[in-house]
Amino acid sequence: MSSRRLGYLTQQEFGYALARYCWVRGERRPSWAAYLGPGARAALTRALSHLAHDADDQEFRKPSPEIALNNGWFLPFK
Repeated sequence: MSSRRLGYLTQQEFGYALARYCWVRGERRPSWAAYLGPGARAALTRALSHLAHDADDQEFRKPSPEIALNNGWFLPFK
C-alpha cells in the first residue's frame, strides 16, 4: 500500500462496504444509490448482486438482531 492511499478506500472498496451495510439493513435496492458517483454505484450494484446470489452461504446471511446487538452492530428499528 502506498502512503498516498493510506486511509482512503477505492471506489470498488467503498461500493462493497456500502453493499455490506445495505445487506445488514435489509436494503436490496437503496434509493440513495443514485447519489453515488458512477464507479461506487457500479461497485455497489455488483456487490449487492453477488450477495443476493450467495445468500445461501452462511457468510452472507443477514444476522439476527440478537447477534447484531451482541456484536455492537447498529440495526435500525423497522
